[in-house]
Amino acid sequence: MKVVFDKVKLISVLSPAMGCVSSKSTFTSMNGVLINATEDGRCTITTYDMDKGVHARVDAKVEEPGSYIVNAQDFFQYVRVMPEKDIELEVNDNLTAYLRCNRVCYTMRAINGKEFPTPPDLEGEWGFVMEQSILKTMVGHTQHSISAGDSNHPELCGAFLKIEGDYLTMVACDTFTLSKCVYTAHINTDMPNELSMIIPGKSVAELQKMLSDDEEDLMTIKPSKKHIVFVLNDLIFFSRLIDMKYIDYDRLIQKDMPISAEVNRVEMLECLERASLVSEKKSMSSAKSSIKMNFTGNTIKISSTSVSGQITDEISCKHTGDDIEIGFACRYLLDIFRALDCENVVLYLKSPRATMNVIPSDKVENKDQFYLVMPVKITD
Repeated sequence: MKVVFDKVKLISVLSPAMGCVSSKSTFTSMNGVLINATEDGRCTITTYDMDKGVHARVDAKVEEPGSYIVNAQDFFQYVRVMPEKDIELEVNDNLTAYLRCNRVCYTMRAINGKEFPTPPDLEGEWGFVMEQSILKTMVGHTQHSISAGDSNHPELCGAFLKIEGDYLTMVACDTFTLSKCVYTAHINTDMPNELSMIIPGKSVAELQKMLSDDEEDLMTIKPSKKHIVFVLNDLIFFSRLIDMKYIDYDRLIQKDMPISAEVNRVEMLECLERASLVSEKKSMSSAKSSIKMNFTGNTIKISSTSVSGQITDEISCKHTGDDIEIGFACRYLLDIFRALDCENVVLYLKSPRATMNVIPSDKVENKDQFYLVMPVKITD
């Protein structure tokens, strides 16, 4: 095999593909990138860690066709430091790969492309088209609530996506917080019924990096029973799905919340960031502390005490209902206020032991956001 790449174009394809390279597998082929060059001059690059993968076409000059696997990390690092010129990749019959650019030449071992794990069907029987920016926005609003690992509830280790008509709903829950985003969009689909799926958290994180903010950039989504495929122009991202039923999240949302406080999002975020310098401090002999929020009149007093020190702060609010004192883990509130993109936020409460609902007070056309956070016991 002998292929000549433009360095910039090759890097643009390799960068997103690196997120789907296995770092733990003992199989050499899964630690590699499959480079497939055909006689008709087409060249594709594929990475796959058995959970998620990238398959992308890259513009190149194919002088000799072939299909080989090279170590992904080495290949990416070698290409990255090459001069800004055309890069030639040649693999001989002894499975030695030569990567050349001007007077620079790297040598590495190659594996026959037949050893690469077989990815799922990337064509699919059915799909629909939507804007990339919509899904990127929904992920940005909910991703922080995906559980990093829960052996009792594996379904919480992913983002729940439901499509019903023109309504898209994405939900994430880690048992401490719940994040929900509903978008109204005109989806190019002939789907007769509701569609729902759970996309693993690691796949969501990689997909977020690939999605465009440009409203004119479209993508095709092809779901199946066990996998989902995202076609982003010349790049295809695919992932397995979590084959479980998602929790009944609507049951977790309390409706009767007699206490409310409207605050400025930026002011609250800055206040939480100051408090986190104390509450998130952890020493060898103690765990992280929580923050105490005291709703009195039109003021929210925030305080925290840890082994490193103490902080007291306050912000103004529009408060209705009884006064209340409640505690939270600061990092969960920080995640929520960072995910919000509105000017003002309304906090709905019921009691020191009940969840708090966080909702934007500024209604945005075609989009609704909702957040829930569990309180913690206050210790004096």
